[in-house]
Amino acid sequence: AMRIRDPQPQMTVEHERRNQTIFKALWEKGSATYESHPTSRHRRRFALKSLAGESLSGESFVFDYGCGSVVLLEHAAVRYGLPEHRLGGCDITESAIQLARTRLNTDYLYVGKFPELEIPCNVIFCTEVIEHTPDYRAILEWTYAHLAPGGLLVLTTPGTPMDPPDVEYGHVQHFDLPPLVTDLEKIGFAIETARRWGFPFFTVQKFITKLFYQQIRKHVIESDMGILKRTVFELLYRVYFVHDFIPAGPQILIRARKPEQA
Repeated sequence: AMRIRDPQPQMTVEHERRNQTIFKALWEKGSATYESHPTSRHRRRFALKSLAGESLSGESFVFDYGCGSVVLLEHAAVRYGLPEHRLGGCDITESAIQLARTRLNTDYLYVGKFPELEIPCNVIFCTEVIEHTPDYRAILEWTYAHLAPGGLLVLTTPGTPMDPPDVEYGHVQHFDLPPLVTDLEKIGFAIETARRWGFPFFTVQKFITKLFYQQIRKHVIESDMGILKRTVFELLYRVYFVHDFIPAGPQILIRARKPEQA
């Protein structure tokens, strides 16, 4: 199993280019499979639930680091009554931001890794990003620097182990929960929630994907959203609610607060 490790001194040009290729293909093809996938839907649900109890208003600023198609921001806006012009995001892929700009009316959408924001964030989402770069600590430090005092980071990422298909998705590491929590605390965050989820069904899904990746890639990942695929996705989505009650599995969810006195 691949464990959390220190960032390497370089993010190779080859890997940067590979990430760009993977995500360019994803967003140019469209976001239907990604947004409808049961695991993706539950990640968004966990992320959105993490805002329950936050004092959000029309003046709050919510940012998604690695926003992709901005589906998470769209759901946050509806669920918490947030105006679109107080939402923002960044992504390394131009095609993602082009798609995002067709869906969200805001001035705060950026292509690139470390945008300079003019206003502090009350909430930053960072979902399924830090596994793609050995320089993940720089991303965590960026989120801390751009949160308002008392602001909340909602972080999701795969936990160990790391399977061969994960490499195909552009992952360079998966994480153990305690060292990742330690990284965040060293930066200055106060940890409010740190849990795993996904056992047993997402664990089984990953095992099946490892065994039959090429068939799944062809018939699930790259196929159109037909009636059968939608039906299977919806059934799995309903079954996966059991993961709320089992703090184990291959996914990590963390709520981390920037102290008021920071």
